Amino acid sequence: MADNQTKSMDGVLKSFAAKFSRAQSEGTLDEVNVSSKLQGVQNSVEEYEARRVDAIKKQFDDFMNPVTQEIEADEANLIKAYDLYCKLLEACDSVGDSGTALKDFSLTSPLCKRVEYTSGDRFLYLRLWFLQVTPDAKFVPEITAVSGTAVPSYVLTFIDKDMWQPGLSEKEILQVIKE
Repeated sequence: MADNQTKSMDGVLKSFAAKFSRAQSEGTLDEVNVSSKLQGVQNSVEEYEARRVDAIKKQFDDFMNPVTQEIEADEANLIKAYDLYCKLLEACDSVGDSGTALKDFSLTSPLCKRVEYTSGDRFLYLRLWFLQVTPDAKFVPEITAVSGTAVPSYVLTFIDKDMWQPGLSEKEILQVIKE
């Protein structure tokens, strides 16, 4: 019985090989030009990527070359908050000691009331603007949610620049603006 199965399997393989050989010689295999079928998809992807890069550049340029007083005010508010934070640190270092010091350095700011900064990605652009115009800054701004409040509330804090790690979105923005 095993001998019959071997002959049967051998016959199937020979039959397939013969059909495949005939199909190749007759040219009946469909030759698919993959590049032409995928060219439309490739063009769509390239157009989408170009629009996305343009949008990132425009949003960053809105901060580098502000066209509205609102953006100028936001930038001024961030600079004021940074200066206040630095002065708090100086006061803490000069007046405080290991037993008496400021515990929390979070600040209230008009920036913390702006939805585009608290729940959108717009703050990323403001932060990157800040880092571009104040390259010697020792701290990086961060808006954080205050826990334990019924109504969402936010504060402005600063983290040590050496400790700050840009997120994926910020890395992407930085890459685009460097190009």
